[in-house]
Amino acid sequence: MTIEQLNELSKKAHETAVEQGFYDVLPTTEQSILLILSECSEALEADRKGRYVNIELFSRHLKTISFKDSFEHDIKDTFEDELADICIRLLDYVGFKGYEIRKPKTPICFRNKFSFLFGVSEIIINIMHDATNLHGALYSIIDYCMNNNINIAKHIELKMKYNKLREYKNGKAY
Repeated sequence: MTIEQLNELSKKAHETAVEQGFYDVLPTTEQSILLILSECSEALEADRKGRYVNIELFSRHLKTISFKDSFEHDIKDTFEDELADICIRLLDYVGFKGYEIRKPKTPICFRNKFSFLFGVSEIIINIMHDATNLHGALYSIIDYCMNNNINIAKHIELKMKYNKLREYKNGKAY
């Protein structure tokens, strides 16, 4: 994904979050960071349960059932879906703060899934002190996905489409 695409996605992610009511009361920085971190935990849980997407099955189901039902059956709560959620929450935060995404100075490479999720979580925690870490977190996810044949751009697109179909605040308090 290009920087321009990421900046455009950040605007869309934030617009959707506003439309869905997540900014009726402005979140604190701590709340935003914890919600991003919760997505990292959900990615770990999806991996622990062996939940990975089957795009071919999703595509077949789209021919017979609605997008929402197919998404919920074949994609929701998978490892790839949770990585998309991390990105969407990061992109929303960028849009909320009015930041521009830029490429980090040095890419961060991770040896395995655990060091990847831990490293991204660590970067996110440090956003409190240095918002430029947002770029590092996003690019770490993009780099990990490229190296593991995960089309993160497609998963972000699908999840953003699904999120627009969900109930107000996804049925949650915040």
